Order: sequence, then structure tokens, then C-alpha cells
Amino acid sequence: MDKRPFLFLILLLIMTSLACGLVSTPTPEPTPIPTITLAPVVVVVTEAPVETASDEIATAVLPTVTVENVEMVVPTEEPTVETVEPEIETPLPVVDGEVLGPGQQDSRTLTGGGEETYLIDGVKFMPRFVFAETADEIDLLLSVDGTEANFSGPGGSEVLVFTADDNGRFDLTIRNESEASGEYILYLYDAAQAVPGAVHQPNVALVAGTTAQFQVESRGGRPVLIFVDPIDQSDISVTIATAEGQTIADANYSGPGSAEAAFVLPLETTRYTVSVKEINNAPSQINVLLVPLE
Repeated sequence: MDKRPFLFLILLLIMTSLACGLVSTPTPEPTPIPTITLAPVVVVVTEAPVETASDEIATAVLPTVTVENVEMVVPTEEPTVETVEPEIETPLPVVDGEVLGPGQQDSRTLTGGGEETYLIDGVKFMPRFVFAETADEIDLLLSVDGTEANFSGPGGSEVLVFTADDNGRFDLTIRNESEASGEYILYLYDAAQAVPGAVHQPNVALVAGTTAQFQVESRGGRPVLIFVDPIDQSDISVTIATAEGQTIADANYSGPGSAEAAFVLPLETTRYTVSVKEINNAPSQINVLLVPLE
């Protein structure tokens, strides 16, 4: 029996079945990728972090720079207290039996005709400046080893310059020449020694024919004391003028090599210019002490 027609029939059936399967089961279309949900992701990732990162960099860098600058500046600032001249200890008022030293002061009451005596150290050819003031109507007289000062009358202030001929201890006497009673304040200075609150200029060299000027301001209406001591044998002249240039006092009472002293009594806080020159236009070397009393 011939088998070819039978095989042909089986092959035809198989091909028909495959053809029907292809027609009845169409190829499904690919599912589209949803872009709606991806778009927000892109926005969040690409935009928001860029702004945040930018802000973080700005706020991280600027404070760091500021802090570093502050740390560099603060340690290099020098306290102003270090530039101030060293404080000078204020001497205590003298007590009975003790020596009255330069820079010290004392206050007591004198009855009519009464007096007080202080011990002071004299150094050869080194002037001592004594100043006494009162707010009462007593008439003060200052005296040391034959040198006296009594020029102002009742209620006035007195200044005395004493220069010892040799080293030693001397009596400084303050006496009330009036019959009234009252209180006084006594001060002792040395132009070579600084005192608190004073203008002290030691060893100032004056070129021949020149004038040295110094500024001092009163403390309200309190006296201003001016002491100038030539270290050499020059003959000096001292002039005191206001800020407006008005001369109100001068001192040229002593000879060559002798110290000069003066004081002014302002009515209010006043700035003064103290001018010092050698009257023979010679060179000079001086110690200057300007004391605005408190």
C-alpha cells in the first residue's frame, strides 16, 4: 500500500492547525512604560537636590570663614592696660616722728599763732618744692633752714623752694600768722620724682635759643603746680599761658642753676601751656613736674 497520500494528509492537518493558532492568538501589543510616575521622580532628583546642595555649600563655607577671621583677630588684640604707664603708689600721709617724703601730703588744723613741724630729708643741691593751701582765713608761713615763704596773706596758698647745701635732715615749719583757726594741706615734691596724676618730664634737653612747651590740664578749679629744676647751671624762665595764649603767670626769680616754682588757681577745668627757656639762649637740661591737684 502506498503511504505517501496518508503522510501528505497528516502534514496538511499540522499546517492547518498552526495556521489557525497564529490567527486565533494574536501577538499582544507591548505594555507602554508609564511616564506619568517617572516624571515626578525626575523632577525630585534633578532639581530639588541641586538647590539644596547649593544652599548647603553657601551656609557651610561662609560661617567657617567668619569664625576663622574672628579667631585670628582676637588673640592679636593687645589690652590697652599694657600700654599705660606703671602705676605709682601714693604715699600715705605722714605721722608724727616720720619723715615727710616727696609725693606725700598732710593736713592738720592750726589755731591762731600755732605751728606744726615736719622732718624732711635734704639732698645736696637737689631742690624740694613745698606747697600749702587752705580754705580758711589763716595766714600761712612756710620755713626751712632760714628760707621762708609768706606772700599771699590770709586764705592764700604758699609755695617754697628749698635746696640743701649738704645732705641732712631739716625741719619744715608751717605757722599760722593770723589769730583765726583753720585747716591746711601741705605737699612736698621733687622735680626728679614722678607722682600719681602729674606730668613728669625728666632730663629734657633744651637746644640753645629754643623753648620747650608742656601741656597740663587742671582738675576743675583746683590748683596746678609748676616745678622746673635745671640740672646744670643754666638760668631758666617759666611762663604759663592759657589755651588762648594769654599769659597768666611767670617765674624767673632765681639765678643760674636754681629751680623755679609757680602755681595757678583756675576757676574751672583749664588747659595750660607751660613754656621753659634759657634766658641767655644757652643750652639747658631740666626736670619738669606739673601737678594738677585733685
